[in-house]
Amino acid sequence: MQISVYLDESGDLGWKFDAPYRQGGSSRYLTIAAIVINHDKRHILKRLMKDL
Repeated sequence: MQISVYLDESGDLGWKFDAPYRQGGSSRYLTIAAIVINHDKRHILKRLMKDL
């Protein structure tokens, strides 16, 4: 069985916590999303994204 793994992250490119956020400092949040799916079921993801 083959699987496909899709991973995405959203957040600042660096870490700078000594300055306030939006004034040169980094956000305190990082979002990570992942999905693991059977390789032969990838078409379901395409349909899902199309419907969004």
